[in-house]
Amino acid sequence: MNIERIGTLVILALIWMTFPIILVGKEDGYANAVVQSLFLFYWSYMGHVYAHNISLEYPLNIINTHVSLHHSEVKNVPRWFELMIEAGSNFMGFYVLHIAQSITGIKLFNLKLILYAAFLYIGVHIFYYSLTDNKYHKVHHETSFKNFSPEIFDIIFNTRKNNVNYDKISMINEIIPALISYYLVVYIFKFSK
Repeated sequence: MNIERIGTLVILALIWMTFPIILVGKEDGYANAVVQSLFLFYWSYMGHVYAHNISLEYPLNIINTHVSLHHSEVKNVPRWFELMIEAGSNFMGFYVLHIAQSITGIKLFNLKLILYAAFLYIGVHIFYYSLTDNKYHKVHHETSFKNFSPEIFDIIFNTRKNNVNYDKISMINEIIPALISYYLVVYIFKFSK
């Protein structure tokens, strides 16, 4: 892997981390905002890994929309509907943390960060990976236990398929979902009071 790609991934990770710090740094403390964000990015990676692993068994392979819709060639289902189902499923994968906190009364994660991480995951996955011709994500569909993303976690956990000539990372396609996610959360909390 080339040094330019690693540098781009580090810069991207720093940008993705900046928005959560701005969102809750004063409220929860800056170090806490960093820890929460790191865990939520890890959660996005592990949730994706888990979604593939549980789908090895019937009936979960049908119930899990990530595999039954997103990774399958489903006929008679419009692409926009498939993406809406995928977005809802991805959102719930994060929102379940808030539900668990509400049930137990134990707050570990700020709802603002849960929503930011959910919107970011949905934004990158749908707008960058699903609607563009992204080779990194195509490899994931060809070899479903590789390239789960975020790519930095694929490198850390050795799930990145090497020896593939990947496209240069489009910073704009990765940053726009982060900006939209940030402003969505700001908007939700500004007008929900």
